[in-house]
Amino acid sequence: MDESESFVRNYLYTAVRFSCLKYIRHERVKEKYWLQVGFKEEDDHSVELSVIHTEVINEVYRIIQEMPTACQQIFTLGYLEGLSNLEITERLQISVNTVKTQKQRGMKMLLDKLHPEFLPFIIFLLK
Repeated sequence: MDESESFVRNYLYTAVRFSCLKYIRHERVKEKYWLQVGFKEEDDHSVELSVIHTEVINEVYRIIQEMPTACQQIFTLGYLEGLSNLEITERLQISVNTVKTQKQRGMKMLLDKLHPEFLPFIIFLLK
């Protein structure tokens, strides 16, 4: 082996070059893996929003459980399952006015009993 300065410089240059190439190849392999797996890294903000969303939904379901049976059934069909008033009347064999009245009563109970902090989220969820 030649211990000259040019030999050492060439050796170090080649070693660093191949280390960089190896690192880049490894990063590409990791990227392909995460794309195939479908992993999505969540930040603290999205986790916080998910927790708030869960709390709001749990509170809404708790309030719905406190509603009278008919009101609870119509409210669930109308707002949670997304059925129209006509579809609810056909399913339950009741008048359209009964459906409208029960939905209004249910919404009033929900808004009266719901914690004020959750109101913006309810408006967002009902759209």
